[in-house]
Formats: sequence, structure tokens, C-alpha cells
Amino acid sequence: MSALLAGETALARAQLERVAELTAGTPRGYRPMALSKLAGLYVDEGRAGDALRVAGECLTLVPTYPDGHFVRGRALARLARFHEARSAFEESIRCGTSAAFEHFVVDEEIAIWKAHNEIGGTFVLEQRYAEARQWLERALAARPGERSLMLNLGRSCEAQGDIDAARAAYRDVFEHFRDEIAAIEYVNFVFRHDAADGVLAAVEAALPFLGDDYRRAFLASAAAAMLRENRRDEAAGLLQRVLVVGGQPGAGRAVIKALAEHYRQPELDAILVS
Repeated sequence: MSALLAGETALARAQLERVAELTAGTPRGYRPMALSKLAGLYVDEGRAGDALRVAGECLTLVPTYPDGHFVRGRALARLARFHEARSAFEESIRCGTSAAFEHFVVDEEIAIWKAHNEIGGTFVLEQRYAEARQWLERALAARPGERSLMLNLGRSCEAQGDIDAARAAYRDVFEHFRDEIAAIEYVNFVFRHDAADGVLAAVEAALPFLGDDYRRAFLASAAAAMLRENRRDEAAGLLQRVLVVGGQPGAGRAVIKALAEHYRQPELDAILVS
């Protein structure tokens, strides 16, 4: 568990596999937790079949263990067995609500919002966005301000075509967290849907929270938006700002050149020369 918390997943997996081997057939209170954590690592590594097997071993020991049902649901979702996955997540909610104190270690957040989030994700993958929103909104009612829920709600609303609701969700994330991750998500949404003035306003709001690389990229992308509206002088001004970010004009020119190719706007790269 120390290795897992430290992000040393290979070491954590090796030790959890050893725990599973050493405690096979031996009653130990921590064995279900070890199996569920091991199954979770297998899911993260793309080994959904192994995860499903280990989750099954866990639930054979303790059929009411919420973490076991939850990781079983994650494995089934990776295998695109979405209906079965939702059943497993719903069972994790039921067990987490009614039997949380029976077990050695339980992730209490599973029953509060994590399983709801995963159920919403399965509906998104099936393009059943209205049902996804219902589960995500239920989870947010229980855990307001949870970043992953807020972002997933925004993505679901956007995919459903409810752009106003999606905009509100992405903006809420940005206003709540005021960090680079939130800024990137919000600005990228605006790039997908707004004209140049809206893009520039979002970029200006985000700049204080971005590192130099994203500052260059977003300012240059705003310039590209200006060029699409034939606002050449404003585009040139933004590109001049790209060159001074971090005091590294060479890095700025490289970003401008790359984005000119990406957007298929060669004038973006040529505008400062003319």
C-alpha cells in the first residue's frame, strides 16, 4: 500500500500478487482489500480479464464487499459489458450503504459518488447521455465540487448537445478550482464552440493559471481564431505576445509553426514576417 500511495505501481502490483499467493486459503482480514487493489491495478494496466478473475476471488470470500463489486464493475466496463458493469456498480452502492462496517477497509466514497460516476461513464460510452446526466447529477448532489463529476457532467451535456449546460459545468470547474487543469478544460471547450471574441476572453481569464507551454499554445490558437475572422492586426498582436512568453522567442516561434500546420493556416506562421 505504501508503494501504491507513492505511485510505484509495478512494486505495488508485485507485492499484492505475493500477498494473494501467501494468503490463499488462509483467513486474513486484509485479503479482500489486497485482492480488490490488485484487481484495480490490473484494470489500470489494461488487463481486464485478470482483474475480473481477481475481483471474483475477492467476492467469493466476502460477497458484500463494496470495493470488490466496484472493481468488478470497472473490469466489466473495460470489456464493454456495460449492463453487467452497471449491475456491479449498483451492488457496490447497495453493499456500501448497508454493510460498510462489516469489513476491514472500505472505500466509503464508492457508495456516495464513485459508483454513480462510473455508471454515468458507461451510459456515455453507449451514447445514452440523458441517463448519464441523471447519475452524475445524483453524485454531485452528494459530493458538490468533486472535479471528476463536474467535468463528466460537462462532457455529457456537450455530447448531448446541451451547450449552455455544458458551458456552465466547465465554467464552474474553472471558477471552483482556478488551476491549470481546470483552465485547460474550460478554454478547450470555448475553442470548440465560440467565435474569436469568446475564445480570447477565455484565454485571458486562464493565462494566470497556465504554464508557459499552454500560454503559448492558447495565445497562438486565439490568433488563429482571429485570422479565421479576417482580424489580421489582432492576430499579429497575439502572436507577438506568444514570442515574449517566458523570454523564449524561439519556443514561441516553434509553437506558432506547429499550430499553423495543425490548423492548416500557413498565414499564422507568415504573419509576423509580413
